[in-house]
Amino acid sequence: MRTPELVTALLAEFDVGDEFEKKEYICSDVGDCGWRGLGTETNLVFIRNTAWSQCPKCSSNVAYIVDIDAENHRASYVSRKHRDYIEKLKETLTQDEASFPELEGDSLEFSWTIEPSDSADGVAPDYVVIDCDDVVIHREEAYWGNKDRFEQVEEMLRRRYGSRFSDLEHFDAFGYLNGRPGVVWR
Repeated sequence: MRTPELVTALLAEFDVGDEFEKKEYICSDVGDCGWRGLGTETNLVFIRNTAWSQCPKCSSNVAYIVDIDAENHRASYVSRKHRDYIEKLKETLTQDEASFPELEGDSLEFSWTIEPSDSADGVAPDYVVIDCDDVVIHREEAYWGNKDRFEQVEEMLRRRYGSRFSDLEHFDAFGYLNGRPGVVWR
């Protein structure tokens, strides 16, 4: 693992438990803006169970934090910021099943899939897509450890569609629900 005191041409890789926030960085990436500062001054972008630390001046990536596991690193700076991010994101998610469209049919089977980012640098969110018979009924930003949201959406579908609700299936290709990719969770 590389943890240089000053990051110049390299994108430093950190474990979530490292004291990344106390390191000093110099931005000399694409923008070559010359910004210099501490990890706490960078902008953190969270995708899956990783984070990118971006220059506050030009948004170039200056560090990459891997394997965010807030439970095992509760006191770390990155884990605290990750929990804050998820709490703010949850405030933006729909809580009203009335936003789901009316659907035809006596038995409705839904699927919960993750639509991966198609950004070239990978620094864009993945999305949860809920569909029924290839009709997308809902799309929202995904967050790591979203088992609670899966259960909440499942209950919203039950309330919205009543006895016509049959199932909400999920193949977790990225490990969002339980941290283990490729698992069918029920």
